[in-house]
Amino acid sequence: MRALVAAVEATSVRVRTDTLVETLVVDDARRVVGVVAKIDGAIRHLSARRGVILTAGGFINNKAMVERYAPLLRKCRFRAASDGDDGRGIRMGMGAGGAAIRMDVGCIVLPFTVPKGLLRGIFVNRRGQRFVNEDAYQTVVGERALLGENGEVFLILDDAIFERPFPPTELAAVEDTIADLERALGCPPESLQHTVAYYNAHAGKTEALKAIHYIAIARERLANKMSKEGNFEEAKKLRDGARELVAKELLPHLGNPANEQVEVLIQQLVTMMVDADMHRIENGSLA
Repeated sequence: MRALVAAVEATSVRVRTDTLVETLVVDDARRVVGVVAKIDGAIRHLSARRGVILTAGGFINNKAMVERYAPLLRKCRFRAASDGDDGRGIRMGMGAGGAAIRMDVGCIVLPFTVPKGLLRGIFVNRRGQRFVNEDAYQTVVGERALLGENGEVFLILDDAIFERPFPPTELAAVEDTIADLERALGCPPESLQHTVAYYNAHAGKTEALKAIHYIAIARERLANKMSKEGNFEEAKKLRDGARELVAKELLPHLGNPANEQVEVLIQQLVTMMVDADMHRIENGSLA
């Protein structure tokens, strides 16, 4: 922003703040030639020689537009917006003949990362099932929670990791055991108990699995380098070792919801190895 302000100040451009644009001015040829704006309470007409750039925010503060274009966003409890997020700029653009796209999309944020210790909790839906990896970006978690789970989600914490969240959040239940918490939240019998037990049995392996993933990649790349140098025997040993490592240590964890990110890494690694083999076969150099 500082660079942008400095660039503007270095020109002869006049900057007007506290100026509310009411509408665009369009000539008979449907060309935008200016705006009607309110400055210090007075209506002014400002001409534009080469067009007008609209950067006026979204429409979350416009109930009629939310109802028409993005009714799912009505489920959001709070609206993080400025006064300009009333759809004014979008309506002006559409009025001038512009086509608005992705009007059903919003930035849905589920703020649970302050303090960061809350990331060690487990997100579950109303059925007591884990539905997302907790270290995903909070807008990703927000979209999954609102659009996929109807906004009915809980962050499960124990005494060791509990901290007061910011912004302040309602505590749905506080119980001594997972079974008691399951009943208090209205989850199906034994659902939350199974989720927590399964998560605890596997969650600690995530970092180790990531390390194995990168070791396998390194071996594959070194094997490729040796193949180019004509050292096919050593390349084959490295390549076979990488595949054995993947088969023994990583593939058994596919489909484990406690390791969603690792699953993506494994799939990428397997795809990379298959692609590398196909390339070598096509070029007659499979070691």
